[in-house]
Amino acid sequence: MNEAWTREYFPNENPVGHYLSAGNRFDPLKAYEIVGVAVDVKYNRMREAPPRTVYLSFGTPWDRVRRMCFVVRTAGDPLAIDAAVREAVHRIDANLPVFNLKTQSQQIEEALTLERMLAQISGFFGALALLLVAVGVYGTLSYAVTRRTGEIGIRMALGARRGEVVWMILRESLVVTGLGVAVGLPVALTLARLVASTLFGIRTYDGATIVATVLILSGITALAGLLPANRASRVDPIRALRHE
Repeated sequence: MNEAWTREYFPNENPVGHYLSAGNRFDPLKAYEIVGVAVDVKYNRMREAPPRTVYLSFGTPWDRVRRMCFVVRTAGDPLAIDAAVREAVHRIDANLPVFNLKTQSQQIEEALTLERMLAQISGFFGALALLLVAVGVYGTLSYAVTRRTGEIGIRMALGARRGEVVWMILRESLVVTGLGVAVGLPVALTLARLVASTLFGIRTYDGATIVATVLILSGITALAGLLPANRASRVDPIRALRHE
């Protein structure tokens, strides 16, 4: 039996040496000795706890057995030994059907189909939101640069360097980003509990993911603000004053 069965029926003792039989009542004529405890294994669903499992030797009569699963380990391509596996099984019993032959990787992928689909959908909308942020920042700063053309011309006429002008415009986008992160991060952490059921393999509050998201968002907004800032630094002071 596996560890899950042991925890359920033998919580405080070693099950080895005890006997087990099928049905609601113990039948000594159909009882089998427990000879070991196996590690828990998940077979069908990654999220569910490992089921209580009993392993029987091949050929052991058991009226509840409906099918049998064979596990084969190979050092090469698992799919390349498909024919060899079927031949080995048929040598034992030519009438024994072999079906649902899959690799462990395929089983894991099928078990995580829903999670993968949700991740792709979330990634698409996340990228779309990031694009909208970049377009919004670019449009806002471009409009601000146009309105401040005269101010920028005066600053440059008074000796302001290009780097100072670039930083003045770029700083606005970084301030907006900082305010957005300060407001959005607590909200995101609060709402993370609602999507915890769709996550697998990562924690709800994954520090690396949060840091990476903040850095990517800051980088995108900085690049979006860099174009208007660079254009502002190239303003001709004379033309800017005439524009004013």
